[in-house]
Amino acid sequence: MMTRRAALSLMAAAPLARGSDWAMDGDRLYADVVQYWELGEHRTATQGDLITSEWLRGGLRIAGLKVELQPFAVDQWFPSRTQIVGESYRAEGFPLWPAKAARVQGKLGAEIEVARLPYSIGAVSPDSPVVTMVQGAAERGAKAIVIVTEGPTGEVIALNYEHGLKEWPIPAMLMGPREAASLSPGGDAVFVMEGEARKNATATNVVGRLRRGKRLVVVSTPKSGWFRCAGERGPGIALWLALARMAKTRSTDTSFLFTANSGHELHDQGMKEFRASLAPAASEVACWIHLGAGIATWAWQDGKKQNFAESRRLLQCTPDLAPVLAETFGGLEGLQPQPNRFVGELRHLDGYRRFGIAASHRGHHTPVDGPETTGPAILEPVGRALLKTLDWIEAKL
Repeated sequence: MMTRRAALSLMAAAPLARGSDWAMDGDRLYADVVQYWELGEHRTATQGDLITSEWLRGGLRIAGLKVELQPFAVDQWFPSRTQIVGESYRAEGFPLWPAKAARVQGKLGAEIEVARLPYSIGAVSPDSPVVTMVQGAAERGAKAIVIVTEGPTGEVIALNYEHGLKEWPIPAMLMGPREAASLSPGGDAVFVMEGEARKNATATNVVGRLRRGKRLVVVSTPKSGWFRCAGERGPGIALWLALARMAKTRSTDTSFLFTANSGHELHDQGMKEFRASLAPAASEVACWIHLGAGIATWAWQDGKKQNFAESRRLLQCTPDLAPVLAETFGGLEGLQPQPNRFVGELRHLDGYRRFGIAASHRGHHTPVDGPETTGPAILEPVGRALLKTLDWIEAKL
């Protein structure tokens, strides 16, 4: 794990912005994706998440913005061991949030039930089939459950925790098909979840301001996620930093407010905290730009990486922005504007003129979401489209 001192050293070594052409250079954007990934796992309130806040705060300061950290409290589980242990195997799992310590001995398939979840990369809400799986296992007398998450990588797929979920009636862990292949149904096994439950752990949002004219643009991105999140979070982080670096270099009098929020995988808690206490009123904001998940990742077909971007992207917007977005993002795979189809953190911004991008990719929510999931050639076109859109906002709004 990179130390805080090392993260600050990397930040200090970053060159100063030299205008928007430099800021949106594909290689520069990709370097930020790699740097974000190198800071470690980004789960809310973990060391990696807090170091990321320091790195982003330093980057905004170098760009000439006034920066603050917005701390908030979360109830968080810090796992140290999540396994099924049998006579001749040890299969690694990952907790299903909300999680707590547990140790259950019994027959695999009886006291420890095993269920398979069809490919799903989203969140567990109160009406999710995952809830039915866990409750059903408890009603059948199981003392614990292993949910095998089907997916293209064979790795475990973590599931976001949505507001309204209650404590599970029995302990539950997730496991990828690759690990689950070693399980021996009918045999004796031990279900183990160890870690620390921490009440009121501290997480932080990073908030930067550039005050100039009356026109205000807000730019937000989530900065937390289950693992290292290079393709899921990295493009949004890189583009967010690029916009911050070029903000002061623009010849207009636009004011900017940047926020990078933790708590995304825990029912968007950081965005909710920012929205409740620091966000300006909708009447004060010309446009809110949200840089969500998987903005620019490589497509895969038949198990092979392609040389073009994943097309399953969603360009969400208020209806008034659809015509200009159709022009500025024209030609980019999957980025046709979809008015009033809001997902993720944009759900919490009713009343604002807004647009944003959200997507998933092959490694979404998995431990193998590394820098190879994206690249300069697909990052830069999105950055250029964002700049074209910002030019229009400053000219027309």
